[in-house]
Amino acid sequence: VSTQSTGAAEHAGLTPSNWSFPGPEVPVSGILVHGLSLDGARWDGSNLVEALPGKQVTPLPEIHFLPTEEAKVNPNDYECPVYRTQERCGELNESGISANFITAVKLCSEQNPNHWVTRGLAIVCQTED
Repeated sequence: VSTQSTGAAEHAGLTPSNWSFPGPEVPVSGILVHGLSLDGARWDGSNLVEALPGKQVTPLPEIHFLPTEEAKVNPNDYECPVYRTQERCGELNESGISANFITAVKLCSEQNPNHWVTRGLAIVCQTED
């Protein structure tokens, strides 16, 4: 089931915080995304944590994106940009946003979001490795 059709059926939009790491069952609605990587940190299963030395890019587990109403906001959530490539630059589209930028995903963190902003943390779809 595609995210767009599920959202329309449930009268909900996909917001950056509507995701989870699924269990072994296949979800009935939403979309599963795999193959994403964190560039500048790692995921410990529930929070962002510092990258290990020599490991700038680390894989994320499969993510379940589900269209729902806006979830409760945690002030330490980091709104992580998602880019197609690690370059993070691209031609600007008509709205002034890089064509390489896809969306933003809120990730749980015990750190203030500015901590991750200064590290340039992003999710990337394609790594240079």
